Amino acid sequence: MNHATPRLDRAFLITDRRTNQPAGLCTGPLDDGTCPHAHGSHVPCGGRRVTPIQGTSANGLPFTVADVDYSGCPMSWLYEAP
Repeated sequence: MNHATPRLDRAFLITDRRTNQPAGLCTGPLDDGTCPHAHGSHVPCGGRRVTPIQGTSANGLPFTVADVDYSGCPMSWLYEAP
Protein backbone atom coordinates (compact mmCIF):
# COMPACT_ATOMS: atom_id res chain seq x y z
CA MET A 1 0.00 0.00 0.00
CA ASN A 2 1.27 3.44 -0.90
CA HIS A 3 1.39 5.83 2.07
CA ALA A 4 1.46 9.12 0.14
CA THR A 5 -1.20 11.67 1.07
CA PRO A 6 -4.43 11.39 -0.98
CA ARG A 7 -6.03 14.49 -2.49
CA LEU A 8 -9.05 15.62 -0.52
CA ASP A 9 -10.43 18.00 -3.16
CA ARG A 10 -12.04 15.21 -5.20
CA ALA A 11 -14.36 12.31 -4.47
CA PHE A 12 -15.65 9.19 -6.21
CA LEU A 13 -18.69 7.18 -5.13
CA ILE A 14 -18.24 3.42 -5.51
CA THR A 15 -21.42 1.35 -5.85
CA ASP A 16 -22.27 -2.30 -6.34
CA ARG A 17 -23.33 -2.83 -9.97
CA ARG A 18 -26.06 -5.32 -9.11
CA THR A 19 -27.68 -3.64 -6.09
CA ASN A 20 -26.70 -0.02 -6.79
CA GLN A 21 -25.89 0.26 -3.07
CA PRO A 22 -22.92 2.39 -1.95
CA ALA A 23 -19.77 0.34 -1.40
CA GLY A 24 -17.39 3.16 -0.51
CA LEU A 25 -15.87 6.54 -1.25
CA CYS A 26 -12.48 7.22 -2.76
CA THR A 27 -10.30 10.27 -3.37
CA GLY A 28 -8.83 8.86 -6.58
CA PRO A 29 -5.23 8.37 -7.63
CA LEU A 30 -2.13 9.57 -5.87
CA ASP A 31 0.12 11.91 -7.85
CA ASP A 32 1.99 8.95 -9.37
CA GLY A 33 -1.25 7.38 -10.64
CA THR A 34 -1.34 4.55 -8.12
CA CYS A 35 -4.34 3.53 -6.04
CA PRO A 36 -3.91 4.45 -2.36
CA HIS A 37 -6.13 1.52 -1.35
CA ALA A 38 -4.78 -1.26 -3.61
CA HIS A 39 -3.98 -4.58 -1.99
CA GLY A 40 -1.25 -6.08 -4.12
CA SER A 41 -2.58 -5.96 -7.66
CA HIS A 42 -6.26 -5.57 -6.71
CA VAL A 43 -8.08 -2.24 -6.49
CA PRO A 44 -11.17 -2.16 -4.23
CA CYS A 45 -13.34 -0.61 -6.95
CA GLY A 46 -12.67 -3.52 -9.36
CA GLY A 47 -15.93 -4.87 -10.76
CA ARG A 48 -17.91 -1.95 -9.35
CA ARG A 49 -19.43 1.24 -10.71
CA VAL A 50 -17.59 4.47 -9.96
CA THR A 51 -19.14 7.93 -10.21
CA PRO A 52 -16.98 11.05 -9.89
CA ILE A 53 -18.87 13.39 -7.54
CA GLN A 54 -16.39 16.17 -6.75
CA GLY A 55 -13.30 17.77 -8.24
CA THR A 56 -13.29 16.34 -11.77
CA SER A 57 -14.52 17.38 -15.21
CA ALA A 58 -16.56 14.15 -15.33
CA ASN A 59 -18.66 14.66 -12.19
CA GLY A 60 -21.89 12.67 -12.37
CA LEU A 61 -20.75 10.40 -15.23
CA PRO A 62 -20.56 6.81 -13.95
CA PHE A 63 -18.29 4.13 -15.38
CA THR A 64 -17.60 0.50 -14.52
CA VAL A 65 -14.14 -0.63 -13.48
CA ALA A 66 -13.03 -4.00 -14.85
CA ASP A 67 -12.36 -6.64 -12.22
CA VAL A 68 -8.79 -7.41 -13.25
CA ASP A 69 -5.40 -7.38 -11.53
CA TYR A 70 -4.20 -3.80 -11.71
CA SER A 71 -2.60 -1.70 -8.97
CA GLY A 72 -2.90 1.62 -10.77
CA CYS A 73 -5.90 3.80 -10.07
CA PRO A 74 -8.64 3.41 -12.71
CA MET A 75 -9.56 7.08 -12.23
CA SER A 76 -6.12 8.37 -13.26
CA TRP A 77 -7.34 8.74 -16.89
CA LEU A 78 -9.38 11.75 -15.74
CA TYR A 79 -6.15 13.66 -15.05
CA GLU A 80 -4.04 12.67 -18.03
CA ALA A 81 -3.48 15.38 -20.62
CA PRO A 82 -4.52 14.45 -24.19
